[in-house]
Amino acid sequence: MIKTWINNLTSLDEISGENVHKLQDVLEKLEYFRNISKAGIESLSDQQYIDLQSEINDYFSAWGYWIGNFNQDQKFYRVTVNKRITGRNEQYLDKISQLTGPPKRFLKTIGRCNSLEVPIFYASNSLKAAIMEAVPEEGDVLTMTIWKLKPDQKMNCCQIFHPDVTPYDPTYPTIYDHFIKGESTGDVLLDRVRTENIKFLTEEFVKTVEGKDPRNYIFSSLFSEKIFVGNTKREANHIDSVWYPSTKIRNGQKNLAMADSMVHQKLDLLEIAFTMVTRIWETPEVPYRKIDFEIEKITTTKDFEIAADKFAP
Repeated sequence: MIKTWINNLTSLDEISGENVHKLQDVLEKLEYFRNISKAGIESLSDQQYIDLQSEINDYFSAWGYWIGNFNQDQKFYRVTVNKRITGRNEQYLDKISQLTGPPKRFLKTIGRCNSLEVPIFYASNSLKAAIMEAVPEEGDVLTMTIWKLKPDQKMNCCQIFHPDVTPYDPTYPTIYDHFIKGESTGDVLLDRVRTENIKFLTEEFVKTVEGKDPRNYIFSSLFSEKIFVGNTKREANHIDSVWYPSTKIRNGQKNLAMADSMVHQKLDLLEIAFTMVTRIWETPEVPYRKIDFEIEKITTTKDFEIAADKFAP
């Protein structure tokens, strides 16, 4: 098994002979996964889908990931489309719990970073990206929240990036070079396997699934599950979140995904604002986004009580 072999591989001296062939097997496995992803999960039978889940879990359990952490002044922006929670556009949200991960009743399929019925807190590093990720319609009322890391907290993240996959992000080539050069094993083939893993993960985290079978999120969903569920012992180097490229605006914007149960432990809620989307238009001349929008602010509040799960619109 790939997992057993990688876990037993402890030194560069072992990257020779038979192990070279096994590294090539890993590259073939990645190509096999890519082909399935391109063809779509719809091409698989139910049993093949179950078998694929086992293969993916086995594969991801064998490989580590890169850990970063957030600056104390990093802000996170989250947008909730009111009507998707209340059923009515004109009905305002009034509970803090409505501002984090969606209720389980809305999670009947897997998502980019969530498993079935597992609430995940999604946010972005800019308000514009957060609105675009929410995919609102003209006339929608939005509840926008701003969050910040608590002064006494540290939040590790698994960083997902590759400059070939996110070409309009000016930060990734520098970050990528830092990781590759700083963590090179000295073996060309092993380094290639590591970078191909990163590239594949990035492809899966940014691929378009809207309008297709949501099970096409299987690779990013299972990888995220490994992060959120597989690190329950809370060791010093545990991973709290995934930090991946925005799928809607690819010019350096990032998305955060973290377990909903960890939000109030790690983050402070700074502000709540209500806005309406007044206009949306296509932007074919802009290579890193498909649309743009205008919003009109309705009101802002800092009058909320986390413990009482309420706020005043």
